[in-house]
Amino acid sequence: MEKNKAKLLARQFLSKNIQLEVLSETPSGISIYPKIQENEFLVRFTLFAETHGFGADQYVAVSKKDGTVRYVGYHGE
Repeated sequence: MEKNKAKLLARQFLSKNIQLEVLSETPSGISIYPKIQENEFLVRFTLFAETHGFGADQYVAVSKKDGTVRYVGYHGE
């Protein structure tokens, strides 16, 4: 198997095992910098059904205007 095929298979596997949650507001107690703008959606993502409540969650922000996605990082406990 070639490296590109292995990357494709890994990407397909990961895309099937990611959970996304679009949040209506920044969760309380979390300071995100740079701040989420009014023209962005905040999206929490988990991989392999990690449980919420322990440890930090990972976030991305998606521009409502042009669809640009930026990694926000780990935030929370």
